Amino acid sequence: KHNHTIKVELKSNDIENQKNVPMRRRKNSMCKEFLRCFGSFVLGMFLAIAFAFFTLFVKSYSLDICIIASAFIGVFLSLGMAFFEQIRVIVFLTLPQIFAAQGKNLIIALAFSLTIQGPAGNILENYKRVLEASSCGLQLAVNQTLEVVQEMKAPVMRALDKIKSIAGNFKNVSNWSQGFFTALQEGLRRIGRDLRAAWSYLYNMGTICNEELGNPSKKCYQKFDTAKQTCTDNAGLFGFVCGIIDTFRPLCALAGVPCMGPDFVQTHVSRLKVTADSVLNKFKDHFLFNITVIHDFDINVSATDVINVAEQIMDEVNASIEPYLEIIGLAQYFVLFFCLYSFIRAALYRRNYLLNDKHDNFYITKNFMKLNELRVKTGAPSLLPLNMKEQSLYVSPVSLKMTSIEKKMLTGFLGIVPYIIGSIFIIVTDFRAYFLLGKAHEHLSGNITVTGKRVTSLLFHIGQGGGCL
Repeated sequence: KHNHTIKVELKSNDIENQKNVPMRRRKNSMCKEFLRCFGSFVLGMFLAIAFAFFTLFVKSYSLDICIIASAFIGVFLSLGMAFFEQIRVIVFLTLPQIFAAQGKNLIIALAFSLTIQGPAGNILENYKRVLEASSCGLQLAVNQTLEVVQEMKAPVMRALDKIKSIAGNFKNVSNWSQGFFTALQEGLRRIGRDLRAAWSYLYNMGTICNEELGNPSKKCYQKFDTAKQTCTDNAGLFGFVCGIIDTFRPLCALAGVPCMGPDFVQTHVSRLKVTADSVLNKFKDHFLFNITVIHDFDINVSATDVINVAEQIMDEVNASIEPYLEIIGLAQYFVLFFCLYSFIRAALYRRNYLLNDKHDNFYITKNFMKLNELRVKTGAPSLLPLNMKEQSLYVSPVSLKMTSIEKKMLTGFLGIVPYIIGSIFIIVTDFRAYFLLGKAHEHLSGNITVTGKRVTSLLFHIGQGGGCL
């Protein structure tokens, strides 16, 4: 216990002082320095190429991601290891970090991701193909049913084409007749306007004559009435003599002789107006027509949703396995995070090892042996050889003997066994599924034929309507 305490005090004082003192580097020749840099450059390129092959052929990365990641890693490792000693040390520390406690979990995760990506992905693919094969027969029946339906639709489509042709002919006749009757209608409108003007003149001839001449008969009668009244007022007792004026009153009828002809025409034209309107309306009715086409076309087909069954099955299958495919896709890119995490842990390990005396410091290194020799020269007791307890805590870096801490870490590796068993189970399941599907492909085959009565009946009803056409 005393020696162990002395060793700890030495390590916490002398070694710390040694860390603060700049280390003397050996003067290497230019040839050795060049070989060291060139070897580091080649090693960096080799690691980048190995990463590219692993991600492209084992992990099945996309070519774009593989090229970008490999180029970045190649430039970083080759140039960094060739010209920077710190990066070179961190890269060399990355491999031991893989076998550390946290590295064990990363290895388990990486191996399990490979298992998920490969065998588990194959199981899902085989499951999908089995369901596709199950719906294959249904799809064949659907395809042949569609052929029968197409043959049944052929006469119906020909009838529809004939109906379209008839409708087109009706349309052409309608367009031609529409133009003809439009021109005829314009002509009749012009004739009607002229007849209306003449008819209005004849119908109002007597009234116009009396208005233009001031109604001479009426004016004459008014003059005789005025003269008689004036005469009676002025004659007094001899007013009876004014009765002679009434003797000449009938002469006023001669004043209306110029308007007797127009009045006669107006009287007879008014009688013919009703008859003429009736004749013109009948004439107009002969140019009015109406075309009515009644088309009843009913197709009754006993159909089901069988055509969409196969697609619905595969849609449900894809929806059920979509989450597993997403998990496999995420596991595919785990190796990138694994490499990055290992590099960061190696950099942190180097920093802690240089700055913290208690960090992973249970190895008897050459520096420790040199410090022990310096202690002996100064008269201090030697720390070597170690006692039994110290031998369980401190070992040489090249010794096959493990410390108690390393033995505990080795015991922790037994936790990998359940993951190994699970991976083996997935791989065996994949091979068994592949074997069964291969046998089914060899021994099972069949043809599906769908036949049906190709009888089609069409019923047309054409209604009769009125009109000149």
